[in-house]
Amino acid sequence: MICFLVSRGYAFTLAPLQRDANAPEVTILTYDSALNETRLPKATYVFVDLDRLSSPDLVAAGHLFRRLASRGCRVLNDPTRVLTRLPLLQCLHRNGINAFNVYSLDEADASKQFPVFIRIADDHKGPLTDLILDQDTLECAIEALTEIGYPRSELMIVEYSAEPVRPGIFRKLSVFRVAERYLPHVCVHDVSWNIKAGRSGVAPPELYDEELEILQKNPYAERMKKVFEIARIDFGRVDFSFVNGRPCIYEINTNPTIASPSPHSFPQRVASMKVWWEGLLSALHAIDQLDEPGTQVDVSVDEPTTLRNALDIYPGVKDGFLQLGKTLSNKGDKKAAIQSAQCALAQAPDDLKVILSVCKLMAQNDCVEDAIDIASRGLELDPSNLELLRQKAMLLRQKAMLLGRAKRLPEALEAAQRAVSLGPEDVRNYRALIEVQRLLGNLAAALEATSAAAKLISGKNGPGAAKQLRELRSQRRSLRGAMMRQRVRAVLSHIRPGR
Repeated sequence: MICFLVSRGYAFTLAPLQRDANAPEVTILTYDSALNETRLPKATYVFVDLDRLSSPDLVAAGHLFRRLASRGCRVLNDPTRVLTRLPLLQCLHRNGINAFNVYSLDEADASKQFPVFIRIADDHKGPLTDLILDQDTLECAIEALTEIGYPRSELMIVEYSAEPVRPGIFRKLSVFRVAERYLPHVCVHDVSWNIKAGRSGVAPPELYDEELEILQKNPYAERMKKVFEIARIDFGRVDFSFVNGRPCIYEINTNPTIASPSPHSFPQRVASMKVWWEGLLSALHAIDQLDEPGTQVDVSVDEPTTLRNALDIYPGVKDGFLQLGKTLSNKGDKKAAIQSAQCALAQAPDDLKVILSVCKLMAQNDCVEDAIDIASRGLELDPSNLELLRQKAMLLRQKAMLLGRAKRLPEALEAAQRAVSLGPEDVRNYRALIEVQRLLGNLAAALEATSAAAKLISGKNGPGAAKQLRELRSQRRSLRGAMMRQRVRAVLSHIRPGR
């Protein structure tokens, strides 16, 4: 099975593959879904639409890519390495492949070659302007675009580079990459330099003859292989043309619309589409992961080896040791998890977020006393930090329960009272206090804590609050009954035998 990960709303590009009985089994998942799963099928995974992801989703996709790879899945298009349009085109210009260059709006480059146009860096809708011939017009165009809502950070300036293949006819060439295979795609023809989907009836028969020859001989594979390698893209379609005899690369689309063969007025185009489609299906079958069908893989956490390798390269990666500690904790390696937490704290001893995370990690691995000390240290840095206050209250509550089970009841009572003092709005702290007072036999004090907790809950709404209130009322009745029995036993103990 081959699983494509796409942005929401962009699965239609791959639909023809799912409809063809000769294609391998293709599943399409959105990033919204895949990034929230803890288990996924074992398959070949292709990450597409990376230019449409937000920065947090790109980070999450990078983690998922490595988790899948470490579980034995084949994965294409590493989200952490793929170059999107702006950096890719700048890199191709630096490497002497593209004669034209591109710029972000804040790159003041006197060497810009006019004409230029403006477009959004990471979409596929084409130019936002006509060709612009001078700097003054360019500045006016930028001002107009920002005035109607286009953010400067998303815009790029592109130097014009196009050349008609015949008088009045422009042609766009394409090559697909599917892992190690490079497949020529059919051409697109238009009367405008701004070629998108093309225009039917524009190209004469000889251009379709040339197209068929390109599909059969695949003359551009080696040149485009270098472009894909620079872009670090394993699956996608590069669009290009020739200007003054040099290739002119426009973009690599990782989620191009895939069209299956269809009728056409020129038999050469029908033959070209057949060559293209058969080549694509063959390439997809070659990457299909057929072993262990139906197997699910755990993608909830990164592999410790991956994190350790990264920290070996550079130990100063922020949150690296924390992430390693969480992974080790999830795998049950408490000793190593604690060591990683200690490394994280040593790396950032004054970072309150790190302190809070280390505190939680230590508590999860049965180091409650150390966790309380760490929380106290954080509160010395920021006494009003609500997150640390809640965490310390939770830890004291946890400590109280542990001490109670160990029959160290006076210490347990002190911890429970401190938890209530730090977190008077949290009913769980009162419940810890109730339990410790009950173990001590202080039923009146336990009953008082139960009433305080019930009063706290009674002002809240929702089924959870109602359930807690019922439980507390039941506990209050139980404590009253126990108090009554306690008093009866006390009275009976003073009655002497025979009187």
